[in-house]
Parts: sequence; structure tokens; C-alpha cells
Amino acid sequence: MQGDTLSEEQRAALERLVDIQERGSCYQLLGVPPEASAKELQEAYYELSRAWHPDRFFRLDLGDDAARIESLFVSITSAYKTLSNPTTRKSYDREVLPRYRSRRAQRQASRSHSSRSASGSREAPPQRTAQTSHPTSGESSVSSLEEPHVHEASLGERQRPRSQRTRIQDRERAKRRRSRSTKRTSDESTTTSRSERRPLRAAGSTRRSRRSANVERLKEEMRQKTKRARGYFEQGKSEVEAGKIVKAASSLYLATTYDPRNKEYKALFDEVSKEARKLKAAQFVAAAEGAESYQRAKEAIAHYRSAVEYDPTNGRALHRLALLIRRYEEDDRQAVQLLRQAVTAEPMKIEFRMALAALYAELGMSLNARREYQRVLEQDKGNSEARAALRRVR
Repeated sequence: MQGDTLSEEQRAALERLVDIQERGSCYQLLGVPPEASAKELQEAYYELSRAWHPDRFFRLDLGDDAARIESLFVSITSAYKTLSNPTTRKSYDREVLPRYRSRRAQRQASRSHSSRSASGSREAPPQRTAQTSHPTSGESSVSSLEEPHVHEASLGERQRPRSQRTRIQDRERAKRRRSRSTKRTSDESTTTSRSERRPLRAAGSTRRSRRSANVERLKEEMRQKTKRARGYFEQGKSEVEAGKIVKAASSLYLATTYDPRNKEYKALFDEVSKEARKLKAAQFVAAAEGAESYQRAKEAIAHYRSAVEYDPTNGRALHRLALLIRRYEEDDRQAVQLLRQAVTAEPMKIEFRMALAALYAELGMSLNARREYQRVLEQDKGNSEARAALRRVR
């Protein structure tokens, strides 16, 4: 391959295959129909494995794409292993494949419904335009003849002749009436304002007293919460000194709930909660090992999963969970991820690195396997098992 990174075509193909890897079936990942023959499956697998084998990209600077290609190759290998075995293929077709078909049918139905809705919204019905009625020529002529007659009558009534003296007397009487009306209104408003002032003052006093009571109630609630937080904090410190870490974490959590702004409470809670989660994970690991001793694989897997949830850096839980998942659930992809987490959490643990190298070698990822075996020999030069395995890897 040429260049330092993936080409545009390779990146587009990678994105498409990763999407199928996450949401599609084994048939879709290999690019064959469900009725494909064994020969067609084999040809599709060989073509994909040649195109996406991690060793082909060994010298490229891929960044995050390196892990995606590695995960994709593991999924392609796992899909071929499932479909190339008649027994596992029959079980897969019966139990798993119908779920992918129903999801695909739902997506297609949703897309068709959306397209119908979009086309329906584009075909808006034509709007009707309101028609304005216009008077006929006869009506307009009648109204034009009648209006001047009415105007002339009203105009003649307003302009009825009156003497100058009568008009002056009328104006004086109207002026006196307005003066009396204004004085009466002023007296009424003064009386009303005086009578309304008293209840307004009383209402303002009531609101102030209620506001004061609410403030005092809130202050009292804050004092009670602060007091409770202090009590839980002291209880948590006593439990830490007594070695009751899980109980201490619970008490300190309540302290931070009642007083979330207290930095002292939060700092101690963060410290103790980490230790408590590690202890809880150790308890689940012990329960899982007990289940393993009685050959209860499902129970052991559940306990190891809980341990990893509480402490994702617990290398022992990650290592054992990876081995059990690969053995009983045949999930190579998840097994690789868990072993890589275990090696990252405890890089000096040779047992975890040897398990990862062996899995790489079995999946045909020889360069990755060689790299892990060489790192084991860097840590332990006399490790004969790693030296022998390194010679076997091509």
C-alpha cells in the first residue's frame, strides 16, 4: 500500500463496513446473501481478509483507525467462523437473523412513510380567493340621490336661527354645570383614596410579614441540612477509621448531598468512593472465582462483568472475563478488547500479555502477536514459552 494514511476510497469503505459491523448481520458483513453457498462464503471471506488484514496497514500512520481495522478484521473472522460451520449457521439463521430482517423492514417502512409525508406536504390544495361583491349601477345611483337629501335636512336643523343673547346664556349654564361636576368628582376621589389607603397599608404589611416568614423558614431548612451533612461526614470519617470503607462511602455520599458546596466533604468522598469501588470489585471477583470452581460459567461471567463495572482497571477480572467470553460465547472481538484493557491496566503482568498474543496468533494477526511476544521477552528474557511461540508465529 502506498502513502502514509488511508485513501479516500479506503476510508469510505472502512466507514461502511464499521457501520455494518455495528448494526448488520454476518451475511451483510461478508457481503453475501443468506442463501450463499460454502464456496461463496469462503471467497467473500478471503477477499475481505486480504483487504483488511491489520498486517497490510502495519507501516501506515493510522491513528484511531488502527484499532477500528483490527476490530473489523476480528468481526470478519468471527462472522466467517459462524457461517462456515453448518451447525452454528443453522442456529444463527434461526435465532439471530430474523432480528436483523425485522429491523431492516422497520427502517424501510419508516423511510417510505417519510417520503409519502414529504410528497403530501408539497401538494398543498389551492386556496380560494374571496370575491368582493360590488353594488350594481342601480343601487349606486339610488344611494347617490338619497344622501344629499339627508344631509340637507340635518344641516338645516343645526342651523336653526337663534338670538345672540340666548346663545350666551346657554354657554354660561353649561360652564356652571361643568364646574359643579368637576368639584363633585374631586370630592369623591379624595374620599375614596382616604378609605382605600388603610387596606393597602394592611396588605403591604401582610406581604412583608409573609416574605419574612418564608426567609426564616428557608434559613432554618438550610441550618438543618448543614447539620445533617456534618453528622453524616463525622459518621463517614469514623467508618473509614474502622475500616468500613463501603459504609463510609455511603455516609459521605449523603453528606455531599445535603451540603454539595462543601469541598472538604467532596474531597473525602471522592477518595473513599474509589477505594470502595475497588473493594466491591474484589468481592465480585471472589464470587466469580467461586462460581468457576463449580463450573457455573454464566454466573462467573455475570460476576466478572460486575467487577469490571465497579473497577475498569481490575486486570484480573478483565483477563478472566475475556477467556470465558471467548470460550462460552465465542465473541473474539470482545475478548480482544478486554485483553487489551487488561494489558493497559497492568502492563507488567506477563500472563495478560501472553493471552493477548496467543489470541492474536490464533486470529491470524501475526504482526500483533509478534509484538506482544517480544514485549514479554523484554520483561522476562528467560521466558521459554514466549520464545517458542515467537518462533511459531510467521
